[in-house]
Amino acid sequence: MTPLTLANTPLMVDIVRTRQAYAHMRVAGQMRCDCAYCRNFFGQLPELLPSPILNFFAQAEIDVQMPSEVYELQKLEYGRNLYGGEYYFFGSANWIDINSLEAAYGMHISLHPPSPITPDAFRSHGAVCLEFQLPVPWVLAHSV
Repeated sequence: MTPLTLANTPLMVDIVRTRQAYAHMRVAGQMRCDCAYCRNFFGQLPELLPSPILNFFAQAEIDVQMPSEVYELQKLEYGRNLYGGEYYFFGSANWIDINSLEAAYGMHISLHPPSPITPDAFRSHGAVCLEFQLPVPWVLAHSV
């Protein structure tokens, strides 16, 4: 286990297992939805995510292009939508909300046990769900 920090929150990450799980997901051909909401989200990655998240993902070897789930929660003002989703890693963490990113980036993060939509590659002991909510600009030519 490797000690890492996400927004001043100490975490222990099993980088080898995390890397192997994402490699398995790539080989297995993890499906990606092609709806307008998902195209809007994925079309803006990785720049969409705040630098503290991208740095943590790089250190933990979480594939930023492979969230287990992405969904639109509601339309916001000024051409933005509130999105939610989940990424996974192996390690250990307290089940907490990480609020320090909210004021600076408008992104809410919580760490909790795996959800019912956990990818098969993370359906074993030690998986941690990193759930997020993030305002995302709408950049596609048409709106839904």
